[in-house]
Amino acid sequence: MNIVQLDAKNWKTVANFYEALLAALGMPEEYGCNINSLLEAMVWDYGFAETTAWHDRIKAVHAPYQIQIYSAKGLPKDIREEIEFLEQALPKAREEFQKKQGRDVDVSLKVIS
Repeated sequence: MNIVQLDAKNWKTVANFYEALLAALGMPEEYGCNINSLLEAMVWDYGFAETTAWHDRIKAVHAPYQIQIYSAKGLPKDIREEIEFLEQALPKAREEFQKKQGRDVDVSLKVIS
């Protein structure tokens, strides 16, 4: 499994979180900075990568992977809430994808500290 480590100590805004995560995953710029865009990119688009050119557009990380966020303890409340929302939404998106497509996309997020 690939590990994507993100150090959150300098994040001041929710946009900083998205910028760091999208850059670390090598996501194309057209992906928006919101939960729905992340779930689409991480689960749904990636899950269909076998039948599309999407897989070739993502340069940095391929599933299976886990995003690990460090230095999150002192983050502003809005950033912590966004991370928690993604942490909860990701398994649900994977489950829905697996029900509809019969296979899993092994991606996860974990806050380390």
